[in-house]
Amino acid sequence: MADGGARELRFRYRCVRCGFEIDAGVGGARMALAARMLEGDGLAALAGGATLARAMGEATHLLRLAPCPRCGRRSRRALAAVAGGVAGALVLAGGGVVAGVVVGGLPGWGLAAVGALAALFVALRALAPLWRAPRSVVFDAPPQSSPS
Repeated sequence: MADGGARELRFRYRCVRCGFEIDAGVGGARMALAARMLEGDGLAALAGGATLARAMGEATHLLRLAPCPRCGRRSRRALAAVAGGVAGALVLAGGGVVAGVVVGGLPGWGLAAVGALAALFVALRALAPLWRAPRSVVFDAPPQSSPS
C-alpha cells in the first residue's frame, strides 16, 4: 500500500456507480507518516498502530468521497455519512436553543450560542472531507490503448 516515496497511501479505487477501476494515492501529513510506518521493518507499524489505523480509515473515507475520474460521481454511502454528521450538528444546535429557551434570560442565550457554535464546528468537521477529497486523492493515469 505504501509507495517508494512514502508520501501517500496507495489503494485500488473502484467506483461504486460506474465500476471504473484505477490505482490511486491518498496524500497528506498523516498518510505520509502511515506510509513510512508501512515501509519500515514492521516494528514502527506495530508501535504506531492507532496512528496507522486512523490514517487508513481517513484515507479510505477520502477515497470514497473523491469524485470518480470517469463519471464524476461520489459514493452515496460516503455522502450519507457526511449528511449524518451535519444532521448531528443540527440536533446539537436544536438542543442548545431548547436549553436556552428553557433556562431563559442571559444564561439561556449563552447556552444557545454555545450550542450553535458547537453545531457549526461539528458541521464543518463533517463537511471538510468533501472539500479535501479532490485535493488529497490522486488517480493514476489510465492505461493508454495502443493503436492496432
